[in-house]
Amino acid sequence: MRRRQGIAAGGFRRRLTITFALAVGLSAAALGTGTYFVVRHNLLSDSVDSSITQTRRNLDVARLLQDADANDLIKAYRERGDFKTVATRRGQAYLSGPQVTLRSVPPGLRAVVSRGELGYQRALVGGTHYVVTGAPAAGDTKVYFFFSEDGVWHELAQLRNILLGGVGILALLGGIAGILLARGTLRPVARASE
Repeated sequence: MRRRQGIAAGGFRRRLTITFALAVGLSAAALGTGTYFVVRHNLLSDSVDSSITQTRRNLDVARLLQDADANDLIKAYRERGDFKTVATRRGQAYLSGPQVTLRSVPPGLRAVVSRGELGYQRALVGGTHYVVTGAPAAGDTKVYFFFSEDGVWHELAQLRNILLGGVGILALLGGIAGILLARGTLRPVARASE
């Protein structure tokens, strides 16, 4: 006589739980990753747009002060907003403070401004993330503005951490749901095999 063997529910139950946790976790990770990159793109794009808009306003100030001393121009910019400035006139550099210098301006951006165009480039200067914009101003003056993006990068780091925490929590909840689902599904099979 053959002995009737019971169905080993433990192995299947474990696989079902892991599968459910992975399905929920991977779905959450895909959604979180997509969300992060869309928000990142939009925040960084908005940062550039606002920097370019402010640069255009700053160029109006340069036109008004085209006959003034370059130090007066730098002083006017210092009073206008929360950005750093480097201006060049006749080979001389004028700075709004010690945080940025002409060497802080990316060479590619200097080339764009030398061609007479407004441009921008991101740069890391002294541990601070900046959008650096530049343009020729009135006369032979060229101006470069450094707009800090540290607030944007801080917000993105917080978003990343929240999304990662959410993925972990959802994977854990998916595992718990998998355990409960596996128990409920396999209970009748275990009874039938007795």
